[in-house]
Amino acid sequence: MRTLTVQNRRVEAPSTPEVVTFPAGTSIFEEGRRGRRAFIVRSGLVELSKDSDSGEVVIGYAGAGEIFGEMVPLDSQPRMASARAVRDTECVVVSRDLLSKKLGRSDPFVRDLLFVLLRGLRSVTDDYIDLRSQVQEQIMAAQEMRHEAPGKVRAKRRRRCGAKTFKPMHIKARRLSTKG
Repeated sequence: MRTLTVQNRRVEAPSTPEVVTFPAGTSIFEEGRRGRRAFIVRSGLVELSKDSDSGEVVIGYAGAGEIFGEMVPLDSQPRMASARAVRDTECVVVSRDLLSKKLGRSDPFVRDLLFVLLRGLRSVTDDYIDLRSQVQEQIMAAQEMRHEAPGKVRAKRRRRCGAKTFKPMHIKARRLSTKG
């Protein structure tokens, strides 16, 4: 059985919350769409996923007391992930207006730093998903080759190498001297 890990995304809910409920399996929002609000989970569990070349990749979970979808109300960019209720889930809505008011009262340096970090996080997440997708494709290709007949694999290797015979390379490790 796979253990679900929930990221530490805990925040305090607004004092007069708007609450919404999502039955298990319900899509809360989709990657690439525009949005105006974030959510704090009161109860339940939310799966966060991103599309990649090799399919959907789960990038995390949000449980009770944790926030998700928080980037959109801050930077007005499209959603960078999809969110789906894994269990029946109740969430507190955090509107763009509320976040704008709170940011308006913060130090300009801190506010600017927040936006720099948001841009960096979006970029790193996209790079991570691309890399993960490439690794998954390579693993699948290696598994397919392993399950083919040995003769076919050797023939494929010879064709790829352009050689009549295939000999594996052996690389000897050299010992490094620690004497100065």
